[in-house]
Amino acid sequence: MQRCDLHTHTTKSDGVYSPRELVYLLYSKGIKVFSITDHDSVEALAEAEVESLKLNMELIPGVELSAEYKGEEVHVLGYFIDVNSEYLISYLETFRKARKERFWKMVEKLKELGIEINPDISKFEENKAIGRPHIARELLEKGFVSSMEEAFEKYIGDSGPAYVKKFKISVEEAIDIIHKSGGIAILAHPGILNRMDEVIDISILKGIDGIEVFHPKNPNYVEDKLKEIAFKNGLLITGGTDFHGDLEGQGYPLDFNLYCDFSGKRIDVVRR
Repeated sequence: MQRCDLHTHTTKSDGVYSPRELVYLLYSKGIKVFSITDHDSVEALAEAEVESLKLNMELIPGVELSAEYKGEEVHVLGYFIDVNSEYLISYLETFRKARKERFWKMVEKLKELGIEINPDISKFEENKAIGRPHIARELLEKGFVSSMEEAFEKYIGDSGPAYVKKFKISVEEAIDIIHKSGGIAILAHPGILNRMDEVIDISILKGIDGIEVFHPKNPNYVEDKLKEIAFKNGLLITGGTDFHGDLEGQGYPLDFNLYCDFSGKRIDVVRR
């Protein structure tokens, strides 16, 4: 088995590192197999593939789609996707437009609150999946808050005065998009969901292929429960750090001891 991380993010969504920087960082940590799973974007994959080939690393093309179940945000990971799938490209363009519209609506709401961050439009035009972390960074850099966490708590969290609801699809639609794009669908970090059991049940019913059992926010008892569910239902077991970067509020460090084997599109991940 090879050391792996199947859940990471880059500057093409809400990560801190560019695709190239992330590849070299993963390499420095001894990770041989990885997936970049940017939110509603596959823009990082071409650059990452070029760099990973130089280092003899295995890149599994991935994406993390934003879905919803009974008002709760649910993420579905797609692995081994065809990034040239017209079906996938069409949906990602819809996501991109919705994210951009939401971003500027939140900027406007902040302005109404007397907080003008005046973001550099050109800086965000390149990003295909802008979101709240980008606004939080602007608030932090311009001195309106002292931390990313404070930005969410005071302004852009789900109950914040500048919050704008995110465009989402159903769990079934997310699974369908991934399958029609040639990939396998994995329920991301179910351990953080309020309706974990219910979401898992509906995901299984709609054809989910696996569960992200290993995630930094999953305590051991949740891991054990998720493993049991996976074994009982013949689901794949995956995991990753959900790494976004080294800044406060930007995910988790790359020190999650995961190892994996994969044959075709079947992944087997364990934690040591």
